[in-house]
Formats: sequence, structure tokens, C-alpha cells
Amino acid sequence: SAVTGADVRDLASLAKKALLYSDRGSGRYSVHELLRQYAEARLDQAPDGSGPAHVAHGTYFAEVGETLYDLIRSGEIPELLATAEADLDNLRSGWRYLINSNEPALARSYVEGLWLLHEIRGWLPAGFELFGEAPEAIGPDVMDPEARAVAGVARCIQGWFAALMGDPQRGLELVEEGTVVLSDVAASARNMCLAYQTRNINLLFSNPAEIDEWSGRGVEVAQRDDDKWWEMCMLAWRSYASAGADSAAGLEYSKVTLPYFRQLGDHWVMVWVLGFLAADAESGGHFDEAQELYEETLGLGRQVGFGRIIQYTLSNLGRVMTATGDFEEARAHFTESLSMSRELGHSREVLASIVDLAGVQAAQEREEESIEMVAAVLSDPVSAQRTIYGRAPIGDLAEVIRGELHGKLDADAYASAWERGVEKGVDGVVDSILV
Repeated sequence: SAVTGADVRDLASLAKKALLYSDRGSGRYSVHELLRQYAEARLDQAPDGSGPAHVAHGTYFAEVGETLYDLIRSGEIPELLATAEADLDNLRSGWRYLINSNEPALARSYVEGLWLLHEIRGWLPAGFELFGEAPEAIGPDVMDPEARAVAGVARCIQGWFAALMGDPQRGLELVEEGTVVLSDVAASARNMCLAYQTRNINLLFSNPAEIDEWSGRGVEVAQRDDDKWWEMCMLAWRSYASAGADSAAGLEYSKVTLPYFRQLGDHWVMVWVLGFLAADAESGGHFDEAQELYEETLGLGRQVGFGRIIQYTLSNLGRVMTATGDFEEARAHFTESLSMSRELGHSREVLASIVDLAGVQAAQEREEESIEMVAAVLSDPVSAQRTIYGRAPIGDLAEVIRGELHGKLDADAYASAWERGVEKGVDGVVDSILV
């Protein structure tokens, strides 16, 4: 009604005639797609065309976008997801209209809500494509700084999704392009800290010193703008960056950020803070502490259906269980991680989970099963890649297990197991594990 000017009686009348469908539970109305297309065609024939309706629609959902940003900053991620998913088609439509309109700056309000929804739900290619539309639509010749800021942040978020899809080099290129635009036109904390965060995901595990540098800049910008939420986000990244080189400094940052995000009840940033702390505890051999932190992370991920965090944390728990010799628990965690990876369509993580399970099989002296798994992984070209959190190509990790098993099987048994693994392939091996 806010877009069309219709009141409740008008909507009820249309519903009574079966032209609209009313959902009493949500209070929302929907229309059949064919009828929507017909109405849009008639609207285009009106004296003013469909422009005013599209402007009203885009403006209204820009306000919804600001509400989503407020929900993110107040830690209300479940409500954010529920609202954004209910209005996903409207948000995408409003975004696309505005970036192609004479007022693309209004699209800035849509950014964070659409970003987090695609991130948490694991819709990585869709997110990459959606945000890639803005720089192309707005173009380099637009002079309005707020419009250019939309293109800049969209390019940075494209870089975020590129990293998660396994191409951090391309991701850094996109983030650099977006950051240059933002530095020139709109260096607010909201824009610049977003840019620094997208840069950091592309540097994960490869350059912690640079993560610390860019996060430090983010802290300064956030303090300048008195933006506590972004300041804490940037400090959370500094806690990760310090974990390896200066664990004490990283823990100090975490002591500041973790209570802040816990008090908010946050489900997004807090999983990263907990993950950094758990990884630090694990690397120091404090496995009980690591397990407790990973389990808290897993619980938060499950509450909001954060598939990538669930998959990643299950893998970490499996590794902790392996280190403590609890191989059955390790197998259960790695198997669930494998199932989640397949469900999300993350082919690299599927292979990584198989390698993890092959390690458990080897530890339990099930050498032939382990060799089958290793053979399936190494016969897949994707094994040359790293996972987003991996420190080495997946194939290199499989080769380590293969080397450890060398000589433990006689030549015929080894050759037979290898042949079975190659013949089954990754899909066949996964099917046999998940039966």
C-alpha cells in the first residue's frame, strides 16, 4: 500500500475477487505472476508510464534496506534474514531499477542487507552477479559522488564473493577498483570499513600483516565517524591478524570485541571472533578450549542457517577430535561437513572433507579405504585449488596422506584400491560415505 497508494479496503476487495492472495500469518499480499505481468504492461501504457510506480517502489524498499542495516548493527541477524528473504524479489527489483535510474544513489541503502543475505545463505554466484550489475549500470562517467559510492561498494562486495568462490586474486583486483572509487568520493566509515573488510577476506591466511594494516585504518575511520559497530568489526579483524605473529595482542583485541558482539546477540561477526579464538587455542594445543569455542560457533551458525560457518566449524571440530584421538567423533563431524558442502554446492570443500575423512581412515588402519578416497580426490582437477580457509592446495594435503600410506599396503592391494577410487570418482565416494 505504501507504493501503490491503495488502502486496506482496496487490497481486501482485490483479494475477495481472487486477484490478490492474502497471507493472514504474515499480513502480506501476493499476486499470480501472469497477472503481475499483465498489470505491469498496462501500467507501461499509462500517460506517465511505469516510472513513478518504480520510483515509489525503489524508494520504499530503500527505507527497508536502511532498516536491514540497523538490524545488522544491532545484532538482530535472525530478523534481518526473515525480513530480507520475505522481500527478496522486491529488494532485487528495487536495486536493479535504481542502479539503472537517474537516482542510483538511493540504491546504497540496499547494500548491506542484500550482501549478508547472500553471504549467510551461501548464494555466492548470485551475489557476485547482483553486485556486479551496479558498476556496469552506473558507469565511470557519472559525476554524482553518492552514485559513484554505490558502484564502489558494489565492486568491493563482488570481490568478497570472488574470494569465497576461490579466486582471491580476482577478488583483490575488484576490491582495489572499488576502494579507489570510494577514496575519491565517499570516505565515510560505512563505505571505507566495508571496503577494508572485503579486502581482508581476500588476504585471509596469506597476508595477516596487511590485514592488520587495513583493519587499523578502518579503526581510525570508524573512530573519526564515532561508529562503534564498525570499529569493533575492524578490531575483530585485527584480532585474527595478530593471532599468528602476536597472539597476546590478538587475544587483547578479542577481549574487547567478543563481549561487545555477545551483548548484541550477534550471529555474524561473533562467529568470526570465536573462530579466531578457537583456532588460536587449537594451534596452542588447548584442545578442550578449542572444542568449546568451536561448539559455540557451531550453535550460532545453526541458529541462523549459516551454511558456510556450519561446514567450516564442523571441519574444525573434526580436526580437534582427530588430534585428541576420538576418531569416531571426528568421522561424524567430517561426514556432516561433507554433507553440508555438497548441499551448498561447494566442490572444493567436498574434496577437502574427503581428505579429512581419508586421514581418519588412515589413523584407524583402514588403508585401502583411505587410498580410495585419496585417489578420487587427486583424479579431480578441483584438487589443485585451495579452500577459502586452506593453507595449501587440496591435492597437496591428499598427497601427504598418500605418502604416509606408502609401503603400508602391498602393491596389488594398493593398485586395486587406487583403481576403485578413480573409477568411483568424487561423486561415487561421497555417495558411499553418506549412505
